[in-house]
Amino acid sequence: MRIAPLVLLTAAALAGYPAWPAGVLAREEGPTANSDPIEVKASKQDEHVVIDVRMSVPTSPRIVWDVLTDYDHMPSFLDGLEESRVVQRNGNHLEVMQKGKESYGPFSFGFENLRAVELSPRAKIVSHLLKGNLRQSDAATELIDRGGSRTEVVYHGDFIPETGLPPLVGIAAVESGTRKQFEELRAEMEKRSDLRGATEKPGELRGATEKRGDLRRATEKGSDERGGTEKPGDVRGANEQSGEALVAVAALHWRAKPLRIIRASGVVGAALLS
Repeated sequence: MRIAPLVLLTAAALAGYPAWPAGVLAREEGPTANSDPIEVKASKQDEHVVIDVRMSVPTSPRIVWDVLTDYDHMPSFLDGLEESRVVQRNGNHLEVMQKGKESYGPFSFGFENLRAVELSPRAKIVSHLLKGNLRQSDAATELIDRGGSRTEVVYHGDFIPETGLPPLVGIAAVESGTRKQFEELRAEMEKRSDLRGATEKPGELRGATEKRGDLRRATEKGSDERGGTEKPGDVRGANEQSGEALVAVAALHWRAKPLRIIRASGVVGAALLS
């Protein structure tokens, strides 16, 4: 089928990602309520198809990176991707195999490819097609930390399809399919950001509680070292003496009114008499 090379192009919309079909019927999804529009520009230069993308994500580079490199779990958040796995790993150099299938109306398209991927942690992903449905495919994705838990993803891809693209319609389909894939990626990033935020709050509370416990244990240890022979009654007596001293100070302040010292369960207090 002559249309197959066209729909395989948007598969390379990210470094290390599969070439899966966009097709002339690919749907275009708009940005979510809290997200900026995704900028996608595709052009044909001789036999090459060039794609440039800019996407802003309201989360940290760490989460963005985790999603972009989560090859083994990509089928769970990218439509049409049936299989994705790292077949070889040597430090930051990977070989990633991906395959899948998508249908648009009466058309159904399959893809399978193997890519060499080079990782620069939380900064850049570079990939090169080793074998698959394109004659050539090279791509790079960069992460830019914009601060305030916001990351910009900048992508550039250069591909040569097996046959030429149909004029106008081909480029439009590439842009539409690429935007759809980036929308799916951003949705996964935002989802993980929300989940991480929800789990970190209980952790922060737990950490504060543990710190209070450490402080209490340290205080008790110091007390034991200072006076291991002290008795509970001695401690209570010291507290009562301190309390009576405070009452005396209060009496000087409230000269016009008598005070009555109150003892209850070892606690010293004072009450104003009317």
